[in-house]
Amino acid sequence: LKDDAHLTAQVGDLAAAQAGETVTLLADVESVSVTTVVAGKDIVLDLNGKTLTSTANNGITIEATAKLTVKDSLTGGKVVATGKYSNAIENKGTLVIESGSFEAVYGAIRALGGSTTTISGGTFASSTGRYGMYYWANGTALSVTVNGGLFKNPVSTAMENGKVALSIKGGSFASDLTDYCGADAGTYLDKETGLY
Repeated sequence: LKDDAHLTAQVGDLAAAQAGETVTLLADVESVSVTTVVAGKDIVLDLNGKTLTSTANNGITIEATAKLTVKDSLTGGKVVATGKYSNAIENKGTLVIESGSFEAVYGAIRALGGSTTTISGGTFASSTGRYGMYYWANGTALSVTVNGGLFKNPVSTAMENGKVALSIKGGSFASDLTDYCGADAGTYLDKETGLY
């Protein structure tokens, strides 16, 4: 990993990055633990065409009041989690995804109560066919805005008694999300790809 100040060797050093810094993957990284963006930090992660793989239950966890922006300045950059019930990213704070690929066993993205998630691009998949994205509000409101991206597995529509605000403005999906589009918009089935 590289940030604006120094070269680092361990993916866990993402937690040590200072607010406002960009951390760039310089090589593929494998980890047995969760990479955490700690509370109060605002970090950019550039996948740089490399793969961050974790055998833990989450590849990356964003704590409450932390912000992570993920992009891939090249192509082929991935966050992969291979733990039994894993998520590529678990968001408790603010997550912005511009590009990259996110793969896990259970769900590519898991948004928790109090979080804000904005997705403009990227590919999202579950190796077991579960979720491209799902939520657990646990009584606290959360918001998700999707402006683009390819969701190879379903996006959850369990709105947890109105606690989940899902807004679909663009993207391709494994399931029909018309009910979550704006008043004058909707999704349609592309018969060639089988996606909405």
